[in-house]
Amino acid sequence: MTSILDYNEDGEISLDDLYMFILDIMNTESKKKIDGSDKKNNTIQTIKNIIPTDLFDKFEPMIDKAIDFIFSIAQNTKLLKHLKKSCKCLP
Repeated sequence: MTSILDYNEDGEISLDDLYMFILDIMNTESKKKIDGSDKKNNTIQTIKNIIPTDLFDKFEPMIDKAIDFIFSIAQNTKLLKHLKKSCKCLP
């Protein structure tokens, strides 16, 4: 089960792996024609169903805030362009 979450295939689940996982789930949910809060709830529920309970419990606050942060960036095109131009963490 953990191999699904190991995006960089280094043998351990890191925050980078979790962010990539969250992005994938959010991308899938974004294609559905449902309310934004339902998309967030579906994203959290999907993550909760896939990752081990102890991992979800440990990172639940971070997962919630990461979803909000990713959504905010996606909705603010000026901020997204600025981050792409000036931030080394966004390729």
